[in-house]
Amino acid sequence: MDSDRFTTLVGQFAGIDRDSAERVTAAVLSTLAEHLSRGEAADVLGRLPPALQPYLHTAGSPERFGVTEFLRRVAQRDGTDVETAQRRAAAVFLVLRQAIGDDEFAAQLPREYAPLLAGRAVLEPVEKMLARIAGVNGTSVEEAR
Repeated sequence: MDSDRFTTLVGQFAGIDRDSAERVTAAVLSTLAEHLSRGEAADVLGRLPPALQPYLHTAGSPERFGVTEFLRRVAQRDGTDVETAQRRAAAVFLVLRQAIGDDEFAAQLPREYAPLLAGRAVLEPVEKMLARIAGVNGTSVEEAR
């Protein structure tokens, strides 16, 4: 798969324009590079289109952070909120899985990312979270907000 096809698919799956698809692809791959060891990144690099490989280069030690921190970093790089980053990152991972193959994909990405990788929500929707907080605290949703 070439980088043009990669970006086009990300845009289609996320329902975003080409510039946004390019930006979120860079954001996800750059954040992923912070999480992977050099060896893990090299395994993925060999299967990525050449134009996308620079985003996955890593010079430092891997940082082991959870999916919530991963999405926060993607959102910051993408210039969006975390919920938007979650939806867009899921599209990038869907295309990444196609580009590098199921075996490599499963081997390199943390198990805790599984819901995101499968396109399922990782973060609780804001309204649902507020309703849960209100219930626990015995307040209204507006007070919880």
